[in-house]
Amino acid sequence: EIYRLIGIPVSIGIGRTKTLAKVANKIAKKDKNLNGIFDITGKEEEVLKNFEVKDVWGIGNSKANYLKNIGITNALDLSKIDDSFAKKSLSIRGLITILELRGIKCIKLQEEKTKQKEIIVSRSFGCDIFDYKSLRESVSYFAITAVNNMRSLNLYTKTISVFITSNPFKENFYANQKEVNLDFYTQDVFLILNKVECCLNKIFKDKIGYKKAGVILKNLSTNQFALGSLYTNLEEENKYNLMKSIDLINKKIKKDAVFFAVEGVDRTWQARRRHAIHRTREIDII
Repeated sequence: EIYRLIGIPVSIGIGRTKTLAKVANKIAKKDKNLNGIFDITGKEEEVLKNFEVKDVWGIGNSKANYLKNIGITNALDLSKIDDSFAKKSLSIRGLITILELRGIKCIKLQEEKTKQKEIIVSRSFGCDIFDYKSLRESVSYFAITAVNNMRSLNLYTKTISVFITSNPFKENFYANQKEVNLDFYTQDVFLILNKVECCLNKIFKDKIGYKKAGVILKNLSTNQFALGSLYTNLEEENKYNLMKSIDLINKKIKKDAVFFAVEGVDRTWQARRRHAIHRTREIDII
């Protein structure tokens, strides 16, 4: 009906999981006898045996070449890989694809996107900050706090923004913001810190006293794989495990028992703010 009305061909794939539905969708597109609709349910083994591994959702040519070299050429072969081997060789997300090919639901539908649009962490400083090092430490701290908040909500971001402003009540007021869009959703604090510093480098100006700074994580989703590849390398898997370990240590010992060096040790920008707050408390004045 859509094709008849506006001339756009539409194919529908039906399967027990999102990955199987993607396979069915590709079959529906290729086989004109199916009239654009294919239900893979009950036919998985037969279809996957004739479905090239490079065409599986989330697998590109590089992964396909690796799998081919170890004798895995079709989606059925891929679905039968040992779980521990898959996790070690293809990361946890590779294992997710394999489980999905077996009919085990692991990936939520994109329609389950969060209603929360963004996470903002910002602060006005007690004293103006002039040096780049202190400003970088502050926005790095804000970025890590924002990522931790995001992870606690099981969300992923695709857009990272940094803003800085000088004192609006002083001469030569300056304010700027830089935003970067990723090609995929992520919770990777290492990647986000890198992007935050890149943004700050582009908007920082010397000889300006900065009064406020902040980090915004936008374009949030509960579905990590909404528009990105299912596969990441082993390094990314290690980053995820490292963050879980840091979370555990900080929970058992104390907050910030383990922290990132880029946040700074002295955090003089933070101390300035605490002093400002103390002077406003009646008990401290007395």
